[in-house]
Amino acid sequence: MTKKPPPQAPTRNQVRTWLVHGARQMGLALSERQIEQFLIYLNLLIQWSAKINLTTTLTHQSIVDLHFCDSLALWSMTSPSSGNRLLDVGAGAGFPGVPLKILEPAIQLTLLEPRRKRAAFLQVVISMLDLPSTTVEVSRLSDLHVIRPYQWIVARGIGNIGSLVEQARPLLTPDGILALYLSHRQNIETTGKPYHVRIHKYRLPFSAIDRQLAIISFN
Repeated sequence: MTKKPPPQAPTRNQVRTWLVHGARQMGLALSERQIEQFLIYLNLLIQWSAKINLTTTLTHQSIVDLHFCDSLALWSMTSPSSGNRLLDVGAGAGFPGVPLKILEPAIQLTLLEPRRKRAAFLQVVISMLDLPSTTVEVSRLSDLHVIRPYQWIVARGIGNIGSLVEQARPLLTPDGILALYLSHRQNIETTGKPYHVRIHKYRLPFSAIDRQLAIISFN
């Protein structure tokens, strides 16, 4: 039985087209520098995933769709002020923090990741993408010592939503926002809770997967 050859990798122009189209479908526009940063980031993800478990999504288009476009959903609905501090909890391979930083380079980004191998990958990403005002904290949220509060805290792939909300609240400024990226099946309890939740629903451009973003405020 003849083995099928592995699928041919897409050309740089094909991936570039997916990036531009995907961002446009999310209501966003990418500059040439941002496109180049995403291309470098995508290649790093594929290279490092051969060594450590970064993501199960390894095709170029699915990375653009399920990770890059999904991460950018927050800035398609709102935008930060220059110098705003943003904490990405459980950053893993850098989602959503790194794509948010690429699109809004003036924010100050902290990537919180307890696993050292993934934290090492994030340090390489920061260097290769030349991301200013970006740091990696090798810690869990429960152990994080914060001197200056954050205007934004973001998280994806959340298990215990209630616990995350409780731990995040003291780390935010009084008008700070907790943004949670959720599947369409996940729900947040709001009855009798000391916070307000706005739900924004969206659909990913290539897979047509339905997602939702919970914007939580405490004031």
